[in-house]
Amino acid sequence: MKARSNCCWSDMLCSPVVSLEDSMLRNLAPLTGRLSRADLESCPGWEASWAEAYRADPAALATIGAHAGGLEALIFNATWCPDCRREVPRFFKILDQAGLG
Repeated sequence: MKARSNCCWSDMLCSPVVSLEDSMLRNLAPLTGRLSRADLESCPGWEASWAEAYRADPAALATIGAHAGGLEALIFNATWCPDCRREVPRFFKILDQAGLG
């Protein structure tokens, strides 16, 4: 007798998950060109709160602060990208904590 599997497939498992926020962001005009931090932070969908729980290593912050004199950060970002929307606020938090923000 062949063993039965408890696995059940559904169309729902293969459907893309789209949140209401994602669908709203798709209807906004894209931000293009050189943008300042203030431009990004005023963008609809920007969530600085995503960086609140992030804790940077204090030793790394000291190293960054000591070696970053005269540097400019150039960020290639997509406001529609979930990874960018999560990581860029964290990057700004690192800059602030290292005294570079």
